[in-house]
Amino acid sequence: MNRRPLAIALAGLALCLGAGTARAEETEARAAAAALVAQAAAARRSGDPASAVDLVRRALELSPGFSDALYLRGLINLSDRSTTRQALEDFRAAVASGSWHGADADEAALALGETLVRTRRAAEAIPLLEALSDRRPADPRPLTALAAAYRAEGRADAAIAFYAQGRSRFPDAPAFVLGLSAMLAAAGRMDEGYAFVDAAAADSPSDARLGLRRAELERDGNRRVAAVERALAAGSRDPLAPVLALESRPPAASMRRFFDLFLSAGGLSRSDLAERAARALAGNPELAKELEQAMARYTGPRELDRDGDGWWEERWDVAAGAIVRWTRDADQDGVPEYDAVLDAGRPVSLSCEPSPDLRFTLIYGVYPWIDTVGESGPGGQRTWTLANRALGAPFLEQPGPRVPTVDEVVRAAVRLEDTVGPGSGVRRVEMKDGLRVYLEEDANGDGRLDHRLWYAAGKPVRGTRDLSGDGVFEAAETWTDGALSRLSVDTDGNGRFDYEETYLPAARLWDYNEDGRDDSRETSDGKGGLVREFSTRADGRFDLRILFRSGAIVEVRKSGRLVAATPDAKRGVTWIGPVPKTTAVDASAGDGYRTFGGREYLVFKHASVVYVEALP
Repeated sequence: MNRRPLAIALAGLALCLGAGTARAEETEARAAAAALVAQAAAARRSGDPASAVDLVRRALELSPGFSDALYLRGLINLSDRSTTRQALEDFRAAVASGSWHGADADEAALALGETLVRTRRAAEAIPLLEALSDRRPADPRPLTALAAAYRAEGRADAAIAFYAQGRSRFPDAPAFVLGLSAMLAAAGRMDEGYAFVDAAAADSPSDARLGLRRAELERDGNRRVAAVERALAAGSRDPLAPVLALESRPPAASMRRFFDLFLSAGGLSRSDLAERAARALAGNPELAKELEQAMARYTGPRELDRDGDGWWEERWDVAAGAIVRWTRDADQDGVPEYDAVLDAGRPVSLSCEPSPDLRFTLIYGVYPWIDTVGESGPGGQRTWTLANRALGAPFLEQPGPRVPTVDEVVRAAVRLEDTVGPGSGVRRVEMKDGLRVYLEEDANGDGRLDHRLWYAAGKPVRGTRDLSGDGVFEAAETWTDGALSRLSVDTDGNGRFDYEETYLPAARLWDYNEDGRDDSRETSDGKGGLVREFSTRADGRFDLRILFRSGAIVEVRKSGRLVAATPDAKRGVTWIGPVPKTTAVDASAGDGYRTFGGREYLVFKHASVVYVEALP
C-alpha cells in the first residue's frame, strides 16, 4: 500500500488545524483587546485619562497594532499639546494597520489629516484628505481640512477653489466662507471677500464668527463699529471685536466701553491684539495709561496665532507684567523649537533643537554668554561647560535666536560631563580649543573614580585604572594613534607590573619575577589555536612553546624540540618534559617560578589544568 498520499493529507490537515487554531487565538485576543478599548473610551469620557492609557496599553499587549487602540491613544495624546507628536504616530499607525473593530476608520483618517495640517505637514495630508473627501461626500470636514491643507502649502488658487466648492455644497457650514474670505482678502480681493461674508452673515445673523469676519473686512469705520455690535449681540467673546471698534475711533464713551470689554474678554492674552489696542489708544492718553498699567499688572499667558488656525505659534508667560518664559512652537507639534526661561527680564536658559535628533538647553551666565549646555539625544545626556564669554546665543529683540552648532559648543567647551553607560557613574572630560586634555570616570557607578586618561593633541596617550575599587590605580594604559595598545597591571599590589595585555598585536604577557622582562606570552596561532610561550631561564627569551586547541595540548616544543606532556593524577598536575622521580608539588600554587623541596619549577594553569616543568 502506498502510504505517501495519506501522509501528505494528514500533514495538510495538521497545517490547516494549526492555522485555524492560530486564527482562533488571534480572534480571541482581538475581542479581549476590543473590550479593553471600550473600557478605556469610557474612562476617557469620565475624565480619567490615566486609566484610559493603562487600558489601551493592555489592549495593545494583547493585540499589537490594533487600530482601535492606537486611534484612542492618539486622541488621548492629542488632548495635551506636549504629546502631539505621539498622537501623530498613533494615528499614522492606526490608519496603516487597518485592523479595525468598532472604531470608525474614516474618523481616524480625518483626525490624522487634520493633525497633519495643524502641524505643518500638509503635503502628507493632501492625498489622505482627497481620498477621504471622495469617500465622505456628505461630510464637510474632510473638504474643510483639504482646503486648509492647500492653503498651508501656499497653493492659494487650489485652496480658494476648494473653499468655494465647499461653500456651494455646504451653505450651512461657515468654515468655508470664513476660509474663502480670508484667502480672498490675503490675495488683495477684499471687496470680493467682504461680499461673500456679508451675504453669509445676513443669512446667519446669529453666527458670531461670520459677524466678526464681516467687521474685519468692513472698510468704513462707522459701519465697522455697527458690525462689531452685531457680532457682540450674536455672542462673540473674541477680544478682536472690541479692538476693531477701538481702531474705528468711536466716541469717547464708546471707547471706554470697548476698552473695558477688551480687558474683560482676555485681550491681554493675545500678543497681536494687545499691540493693536495700544496703537488704537495712542490718541487717548487716559485709556493708554490704563492699558499700560493693566499690562504691568497682568499675570498669565500671552499668545500669538499668526495664521488664525486657533493654535499659537509663539507664547509668553507673564508674571506681574514681566516675561518669565518664552516659547516658540512654529509647527505646533508640541515640541518647541525654542523655550526660554527668564528672571526679571534676564534670560536664564534657552532650550532649542540644533538638529532633528538633538536638543540643547543653554544656561546663561551673563546674557548673552552661555555658561553650560545640556545636550540630550540618541546618545543620552551630557553637559558642556564653556569658557567664559566664548559663545553667545542672543534672542531678546531678535527675529530668531542665534543657536550654536554642535561644533561651536565643542570648540568653546572646557569640560564635558556625561554618563559612561547605563547603570554607570559620571565621566568628566577637560577640554581646550575643542580637544580633549584629560578624562576621569566612574565606570562601575560606585561613586569612586576608577579610570583616568591623558591626551595629547586630542588623542589619548596614557591612562590608569583602579580595578579593585580600593582607590589604588594598579593598572596603566598605553595608547598608540588613539587606540589602546597595552594594559599593564600590578596584580600583587607591590607597585610593580607583573601582567600585561597588548592589542596591537593581541597578546597576554606575564612577568613572574617582576624584573621588567616578559616571562610568558599568550598569542593566537591564527588558526583557532592558542600559543603559550615561556622563558624558562627568566632571561626574556622564550624557549618553551605550547600549542593548545579547545583547551587541550596539541604540541610542546622546548628549544625547537618536541617534548612530552605527562598527566600525573597523584600530584594533580601535568608535567612538561621529564617527570621528576620524587618531588612535593603544590598544585594550588599560582603561576610563576615556584620552589618546592629546594628545586625550582615553572607553574602555570590553563583550562583548569595545572602544568609544571622542572627547571634545570
